Amino acid sequence: MLFSTIYRATLSIFIFFSALSCYSQIGIPQVAPNQCVSLFKTIKCSDDGLTEQDLSILVDAKDSTVLYSNGPISFSLKVDVQNTKAEELILHWRGDSFFGRGLNNNDHSLQNFYILTSSNSINGISEDDGDWTTYGPFTNNWQDGYVVFPNTQPKWVMVKELNNVPLKLSRLDVFTKA
Repeated sequence: MLFSTIYRATLSIFIFFSALSCYSQIGIPQVAPNQCVSLFKTIKCSDDGLTEQDLSILVDAKDSTVLYSNGPISFSLKVDVQNTKAEELILHWRGDSFFGRGLNNNDHSLQNFYILTSSNSINGISEDDGDWTTYGPFTNNWQDGYVVFPNTQPKWVMVKELNNVPLKLSRLDVFTKA
């Protein structure tokens, strides 16, 4: 009886970890890739100290990676949605916190920001390059959040954090609204 119970518990643990290993090996993304228009695409930043590899953490569809930076700062995501028919886009971000997700504790996430879009910017990070449409200002009191804004079929979406805050972001994504 005792042996049977131990055997079943061991088998259950083995199956659980085998499934977990299989999940991570096949690389299933944690976002809907057909609607995430920034997934694995170019991301740029106004902070020259952050490399392209550092910034790729924000568009890798993983919650386990975190980018540390300080505001005020701008991030630009290449989205190339000139041919989408969706009327709206969604900017989604996820902050990293020791206190848990979704709590009204916004020490390290977007707080006071604008969203800018451009369909003709070449470099994506300079407001002097191309024509930009501005939405906002937006204020946020949460670690995670989203903002819905009109789809003007942009090539670039820029997020400008205005506050001087230390940022710890796991994700910064743009989605088409279904």
